[in-house]
Amino acid sequence: KLSYEELEAKVDFLEKKVQLVDELQIQINTNSQFLQILLDTIPNAVFYKDTNCIYQNCNDAFSKTILGIPKEKIIGKSLFELPDVIPAEKAKVYDEKDKELFNNPGTQFYEGNVKCSDSVVRSFFFYKATVEDEFAKVIGIVGVMLDVTDIKLNQLKLDEKNKELKTLSDTDSLTNVYNRRKFDELF
Repeated sequence: KLSYEELEAKVDFLEKKVQLVDELQIQINTNSQFLQILLDTIPNAVFYKDTNCIYQNCNDAFSKTILGIPKEKIIGKSLFELPDVIPAEKAKVYDEKDKELFNNPGTQFYEGNVKCSDSVVRSFFFYKATVEDEFAKVIGIVGVMLDVTDIKLNQLKLDEKNKELKTLSDTDSLTNVYNRRKFDELF
C-alpha cells in the first residue's frame, strides 16, 4: 500500500499531466483554427481526400467558387455523391486520376476544364500529391486547382497578334504582295 505522501505525490503528478494535456489541446485547437483560416484565405481551390476518395477538408475557394455549395455538404462525401455539382463523366475522370495517384504515390499534374458554380467553364491546372503518415503509408491526397483561363485566353490573343505581325513583316503594305525578305526566305 502507498503512504499518504506517496498518494499525494501521484495526485500532484497526475494534475500536472492533466494541465499539460489541457494546454496542448488549446494549442492544437488554436493551430487547427489558424490552418483553416489560412486554407480559406488561399484564392486557389484546395481539397483533401482520404484513401477512400472521401473529401475530408476543402477551402472556401473549392466549396464556393468551384462547387457552389457549403463545405459541410462536401466533407464526408465522394465525387459520386455530389451529382448536382460534379457531373458523372467528370467524377469518373477525377476518380481515375486519384486511383492512378494512389497506385503511384508522389505527385500528379494535369489540365482540365471545369464548369464552376457561376456556370462559366474555366481551364484549371490540377496539382495533386499523396499524403503519408509517419510510417510512410499513404493516407490521402491533397489537391490544388489553379485557374489558368485568363492565361490561356491571353496566349491565344498573343498567338493571333504574332501571326498578324508575321504577315505584316512579310508583305508590302502598298501592294500587299510578299516583300524582299519573304521572297528570300521562300527561295
